Amino acid sequence: MVAQRSVVSDGHSPSAADAGRFDAFISYSREDAGVAKRLRAALGERDQVVWIDTEGILAGADWQARIMRAIEACTAFVFLISPDSIRSAVCMRELDQAAALNKLIVPVVIRAVALDGLPSGMSARAAISIREGDDFEVGLSSLIEALRADVSWRNQHTRLAGRAREWLDAGRDRSFLLRGVGLRLIQRHRSGV
Repeated sequence: MVAQRSVVSDGHSPSAADAGRFDAFISYSREDAGVAKRLRAALGERDQVVWIDTEGILAGADWQARIMRAIEACTAFVFLISPDSIRSAVCMRELDQAAALNKLIVPVVIRAVALDGLPSGMSARAAISIREGDDFEVGLSSLIEALRADVSWRNQHTRLAGRAREWLDAGRDRSFLLRGVGLRLIQRHRSGV
């Protein structure tokens, strides 16, 4: 029997040590919370660990910092496309953060939008559709396939980003730099050896 990994939805702020722990971050507009929660549950049932902020970010918490840390800790970024999400300044900041971190960005259309209304670079990406009337299971299967593609490289990339975050959080303390076996593994991975 294979143990299922649980879906993380408590809104806690991932630390640098959590890098690579999450398969996906779901970015959505508040108006699309129902679809986001359904997708989170479906992904969890299929052994995907998802970070989503639907609950648990406490009042008074620096929610923007929590969101940015969660994006850093995820190996992929799922952007739910709707008229509301493409108008949302928060969703656009999340998308920009994911792009700056070179995350795999998977666009998922949940409500129709005009192609010219999409954020720059998004219209060039192959999108998955789970709009009302679409076959949800087909879209979900496509999303899981995208999340599982080249996982080794994305996990390594996310772990490195976590290590870089630890180094920055420690005031660029040299003791946090990669050395020895860890450094050689990264160098081999970069050179394709």
